[in-house]
Amino acid sequence: MAKIRYDSKGRVLPQGITEVGPNKYKVRFMYHGENFSETVEGLSRAKRTLEDLKFKGRRKLVEKNKKTLNEWFDICLEMRKIEESTRQTYISAWNTWIRNSLGKKKPEEISRLDVIRFFSKMAKSVGEGRVKNTYHLLNTTLEEALLDNPFRKNPATGVLKNIELTKKENVRQKALTESEQEEFLNYVYEKNDPYKELYVVLFYTGMRISEAAALRLEDIDFENGLIHVRSAVKFLNGKEPYIGRPKRNSVRMIPMLPIVEAALKSRLEFIETSGKRCKRLDDTIVFFNGRQNIIHSHVLISHTNTITKRMSQEYFTNHAMRHSFATRLKEHDTQEDYIALVMGHKDISTTRQSYVDLAEDQNKVKEKILKNEIGKVK
Repeated sequence: MAKIRYDSKGRVLPQGITEVGPNKYKVRFMYHGENFSETVEGLSRAKRTLEDLKFKGRRKLVEKNKKTLNEWFDICLEMRKIEESTRQTYISAWNTWIRNSLGKKKPEEISRLDVIRFFSKMAKSVGEGRVKNTYHLLNTTLEEALLDNPFRKNPATGVLKNIELTKKENVRQKALTESEQEEFLNYVYEKNDPYKELYVVLFYTGMRISEAAALRLEDIDFENGLIHVRSAVKFLNGKEPYIGRPKRNSVRMIPMLPIVEAALKSRLEFIETSGKRCKRLDDTIVFFNGRQNIIHSHVLISHTNTITKRMSQEYFTNHAMRHSFATRLKEHDTQEDYIALVMGHKDISTTRQSYVDLAEDQNKVKEKILKNEIGKVK
C-alpha cells in the first residue's frame, strides 16, 4: 500500500503530485511508458492539472495509434465525472446505435454524408428525443477526437437541421379508477398472487418499480410510519443488476398508509416463516421473485398483463400504478407541492403535466387526513 504523503500545510498529496516549493507542486503522470509533467501553483490547481494530464496522455496514445471512434468514446467516458446510472445510459445508447456502425470507423474517415445518412435512417424508427440524445454523444465524441486536427472539421456539426425528426406526443399514463384498483388488488389477494404485497406498495406509495425492487428492511420505519426511498435497482449494460441511487431528487420519505403497513408486515412474516431471502445483491431486500432474485420491471409487466387478461380488465403498465397513487392524492385535494414531494419530482410542473390536472384553488390537506382517508385496510 502506498505511503500517505502530506504537503507543508498538512494536506494529503494525491499520487502523482509532489510539493517542490512554497505553494508550488509538480504534477507527473506516466501512461504506457511516456511521461507527462507540469509545475503549477496551488494544490487545487495541481489536482485539476493531474486530471488534465491523464486525459492528455490517454488522448495522445489514441491519436498515435489512430484508434476508432469506439475507442475515443470509451476514453472520453472514462475521464468524465458522471453518475454511474448516467454512464450506463450513455454506454447503452452508444452500443445500441453507434458501436457497430460509425463507431468502427476512425474519426478522420467519417464524412458529413455518413452522419446525415446515419441519423436519417435512425429518425425513421425512433422519436426526436432519442435521436437528439444519440446525436449529443456522437457530436461530443467527434469534437474531442478531432480537437487538435486543424485540417478536419467535426462532420456532425449541425446535421440535425437537415433531418426531419418525429415528435412524439406526450402521452399521459392512464390511472386506474379507485374501483378498478380495488378490483385488481382483491383479485391478486384472492388468488394469493406472489406479488400481491408488492402491488399494494406500488399502488399506495407511488414508488417506481426500480425503487420498490430495491426496498430493504432498513428502509422501513414502522415506528414512525415512514418508508425511506434511498435506492433503486439498475442494470449494467441492461443486464447485470446493481443497487444505485434513484433518480435525482427522488431520495425521499413516504408516509406509510395503513394498507401498506399491513402488506409489508405480511411480506416480512412470509420471509421469516419461509426462510427465503434474496440471493442477489442484498439478502435484506424485501421483494424478490420465485427464484429469490431481483425483480425486473419487464417481468412484472408481463405478470400484470397475464392477470388483467384473466380478469378481462384493461391492461396497465407499472408506471400506471404510480400514476394512480398521484391521482388518489389529487382526488383527496392534496396540495400539488406535497404530491411532487411524495412522488420524488424535482419540478412541480412534472406532476402537473405527467400525472394529474391540479386546480389552482386546491388547498392544504394535512398528512393526518391523508392517512385516514386513503389506504384504509378493509
